[in-house]
Amino acid sequence: MSSFQGRVPNKPNQLFLLLALLLLNSCGSGLRTKPDASREPLSAGPLQFTVSGIGMLSDRQLSIYEKIQAGEPVAFGEVTHALIERHHAYWQAKHEPKQIQSVNDYISEFQSFLSPLPADMGEAKVAIENNSAKRWPGRLIYNSQAVSYLNVLHFRRTQSYSGTYVMELALRETLGRDAFEALNPVVIYESGHVLPGYVRYVTVGKEQVAELVGIETTVAGQGRVLYGPIKDLGPKRMLRIVDANLWAIIELFKFKADNLVDLSNQALRLTSEKYGIPNVPYLVASSFKIEIDTFKIQWSPLGFGNPDIGRNDRERSTFDQEPRAKLPIPNPNSTIYHSPGPTKPTPKIAVDLPSVVEGPTIPSLPYREVPTGTEERRFECWDYSKSVWVKMPVEEDVENGYFIVLAHPCKASRTEYPPLPLPLKEKVEELRDNSDDEAYWDSWDSDY
Repeated sequence: MSSFQGRVPNKPNQLFLLLALLLLNSCGSGLRTKPDASREPLSAGPLQFTVSGIGMLSDRQLSIYEKIQAGEPVAFGEVTHALIERHHAYWQAKHEPKQIQSVNDYISEFQSFLSPLPADMGEAKVAIENNSAKRWPGRLIYNSQAVSYLNVLHFRRTQSYSGTYVMELALRETLGRDAFEALNPVVIYESGHVLPGYVRYVTVGKEQVAELVGIETTVAGQGRVLYGPIKDLGPKRMLRIVDANLWAIIELFKFKADNLVDLSNQALRLTSEKYGIPNVPYLVASSFKIEIDTFKIQWSPLGFGNPDIGRNDRERSTFDQEPRAKLPIPNPNSTIYHSPGPTKPTPKIAVDLPSVVEGPTIPSLPYREVPTGTEERRFECWDYSKSVWVKMPVEEDVENGYFIVLAHPCKASRTEYPPLPLPLKEKVEELRDNSDDEAYWDSWDSDY
């Protein structure tokens, strides 16, 4: 029997009127798999964080960030499309010689293979893989280097992060906010591994018990992983569990937020309070190493440990459902630094944030755009040897929407200086015509 109970009309004319109204409403709008995503606000929780390099945010990121700072609702679909945009920038930079497409092209491409999904997340995983195979034929193969969701679609190569990303995008795009949140979706981090999942409630005697279920995207089949009751998780194995909506916000700003440790711990704490998760392994700032290379899109501040796997293609194993205790733990890590105590409440922050950071504090990203008050775009880099911001000479590539850096005045200040983020690009002295060079194109196809 359905858990939903409403008032049953006790008179025939009331029942007829109710049915007539329902019929009229359905005829007016037609059947839809989800509500209009652009009108759905996001229940992202009271996350508080700052971004100093506002000029380096995309228009979508900036819109989402400003609404979060102002305490305004953020459209659920806007976040979904911003997640696609994150990988679009990576993909275009890595595969630019083949073809340049807009973010909207990638959004339309992703939507092209979607269809209504089952309510069960394990069954939805199988449906997503089958639907994508109709659009991009070929069986899915595991490869640890296939870090973008676009690898899964275009090259039919997947791993834990890209598989998780595809699941989150497909569920969000297909279900819409209300149905998505009704799943109690979470993202689960194990040592060197990540997978999507959900929290379900089962009746044990007279008690409702919350259980954690993961969906293993690196295997064929439904891949349902049964972790058991949430209250028993802590002593068995270190896990970081974060609400899927909060995970999406972290993904969007993991290379941009000023205090990423605090942002991550807020998300962990809110998820713990929502589902009663004990022994939360909070991040410790003194042992946390931020990743500033935006080309390592699979990196997450919530991740820990290193996957003990090679770089070659591997066939995926198959299972529909297994208890976690019976599955292998490829890389157990008991030495990771974490804090068992709750983090302190985050103080309120100003809504209007300056784009320029004053003082010698070393920035998390050594690039920024400084407002000029004119149409001129001014970009600066951080000189690590002098602890100052330095103007970068740039030339606008109007046709492609980039800014070509004519000289990098800060590169010599640090070994392995972080690469330029979009929309900045290095100046190329000579462009090769690679249209007839088969070896050149083979190198792109083999490097996921």
